[in-house]
Amino acid sequence: MWDGPNLYRMLETEWNQIAESSRARSACARWARGDAVLEGIVSPAEVVARCQARGDGAHSAAVLAAVLGHAATDNWAARTVLQAVLPGLASLSRRARPLVGAGRAWQHIDEVDQFLVANAYEWITALASEPPRWPAQAVVAKTWQRLRDVADRECQRSTRQDSLSELGDLSEVPQTTAAAELAQTLVEAVERGVLEQVDGWLVYASRVLGEPIEALATQLDRHPRSLWRRRRRAEQRLDAGAPLLVTLAAG
Repeated sequence: MWDGPNLYRMLETEWNQIAESSRARSACARWARGDAVLEGIVSPAEVVARCQARGDGAHSAAVLAAVLGHAATDNWAARTVLQAVLPGLASLSRRARPLVGAGRAWQHIDEVDQFLVANAYEWITALASEPPRWPAQAVVAKTWQRLRDVADRECQRSTRQDSLSELGDLSEVPQTTAAAELAQTLVEAVERGVLEQVDGWLVYASRVLGEPIEALATQLDRHPRSLWRRRRRAEQRLDAGAPLLVTLAAG
């Protein structure tokens, strides 16, 4: 287990030290001169607090979009938007855990955090010229797509045995059992694009290993009901793709 520094915690600590400083307040005053939606907001800390508060989502998005418009040329603006989307990036880090470990895309979770923060920052500056209506969602979604691209490449790179590494060690399953047959079918399904890697892991972990859906939901930071639905859809796709998998295996 990685016990090094947590990047999000470090960024949060830094933010608490700088977000109410005189330089931060001066930056906020500059932004407010050109956009009425920022009127009355006196610091970047207040911008982030408004954006992360529950309530008027449309107004919060408008506030963040106004700040984002300055991010290409103003480091304070870019840092403020990054701080606003950190909870979303932390959620992506949790979803990326299957890609972390020996022989995988990243060795430690801190490498995932660095990848996500760097890509989010890149998107923040790229979107500054035309801020989207919902900037936080846009930054997180585009960063998530970069993460998915890495996951796809990792799946394509892996061999049959480790392309579905999250299923566990298949050598521990007696090869004459139905469990081993299901594991092999799931490996085929992931390699052929019938299932996503996480879906194969979900079916195997719940059906073969007997892991409760509720426990898996905690690992994936999902609601159990969403995992029940996801497993049902995965099994439907597996059933629909069975003839193709049999043909490919025979070939």
